[in-house]
Amino acid sequence: MRTVLFLGLLFTSCFRVWAHADGSYLPAQKKQLDSKKLGTRVDFELILPDTNFTANGQTFPVIYLLDAQNTVNYTYNLSTIQYLTDLGEIPQCLVVGIPFDPAVRNSWTNPDQTGGRATDFINFLSIELDSVLTGLYHAAPLKILVGHSRTAILASYALSVNPAYFSAAVCSSSAYFDFGDTLQKMQFEKFLTTINGQVKKYHYYFSAGSEQYGDLHEASVKEMEQYLNAHSNLPDNFYWSVLYENGGHNSTPGFTLNHALLDLFSPYRLALQSCFELVKDSAFSTHVPVDLFQSVYQNASVEMGYTVKPDLLFYNSIASAYANDYQGYFGAEKNTLCLAVLMQAVADFPDSYEFYAWMAELQFEQNQVAAGEKSIAEAKRLIKQSASLSKAEKKEWNKYLDTLAPTN
Repeated sequence: MRTVLFLGLLFTSCFRVWAHADGSYLPAQKKQLDSKKLGTRVDFELILPDTNFTANGQTFPVIYLLDAQNTVNYTYNLSTIQYLTDLGEIPQCLVVGIPFDPAVRNSWTNPDQTGGRATDFINFLSIELDSVLTGLYHAAPLKILVGHSRTAILASYALSVNPAYFSAAVCSSSAYFDFGDTLQKMQFEKFLTTINGQVKKYHYYFSAGSEQYGDLHEASVKEMEQYLNAHSNLPDNFYWSVLYENGGHNSTPGFTLNHALLDLFSPYRLALQSCFELVKDSAFSTHVPVDLFQSVYQNASVEMGYTVKPDLLFYNSIASAYANDYQGYFGAEKNTLCLAVLMQAVADFPDSYEFYAWMAELQFEQNQVAAGEKSIAEAKRLIKQSASLSKAEKKEWNKYLDTLAPTN
């Protein structure tokens, strides 16, 4: 019997649930897009979820990582996203890394009124690049800007300029409206008025290190905190958070992004936890409460501002909850209930050979030999056509599948 130990959101198994050494994402792709808005070709990196983009009608939040040319912090931010996704703390996202060459950095990060081209850059993201992400990769309406220092100020400004497109700004070593810029403050006030009463929620995270350790943004960030605390009419749908650390200017992105993503995606995690509570409810000891699961995810969708659906982590975790019935909640029905969850999993994610392998094991245990053989055949077919498994991994999987069939 395949054993999966569920502990919080961590689990282990004799076979990896994610059968790819690189985790939840594919290797970064170097891309270019000719921008009419900016009048130049823009380089960027695209990091895609390792998933079937046509499965389950899923859409994926977009995280724009600005300052991708800063390889240390950019790599740290990518690792943070990978880490939180692999742990199941956040869903898989579309991650876009955009470098800011010194030749365009000041221009792209300053508003038009001060001689910059920030509006053109914002339109490049929200119109030109978005058409690619939405058309090819099922981008969700949730768009998150992540910046540091100069691009943190840009992220804050972009959120205020285009709230119809952006939902959140994560601003490490930010500042009080570019150190007191009147025009940016007026734009932010207009933003607060515009979003007041809307259903859509907005999130603003900003941070600073310590001036003692070289972060000269600390005083300005504290001024921004004071401004928000003293504001008499902040909309109910505007959520903000400020962080400080005893560190330097360059160390702020890691802890800021980790905090922001955990907070922003908390409804995603709570949805899974709520489904676990339903599984443990004695009223559902003989059937899978599918309708209630769907209701939980519908509520999470309202909170998140995009359609959140049960994903691979959900199916693995709920199936594991039935299979590892250490308290005896489900008695002799545990494998039947687990199999019911797995059957829905492969209906939503038909390329998941891992689930077909698990189904085969349960089907053989229940003496459903023909069904088990069919599941093994489908798992082998998917493994054979997989582009992400190595030859050694395919061999390992096929060897494992051959051990499942009962011997006469």
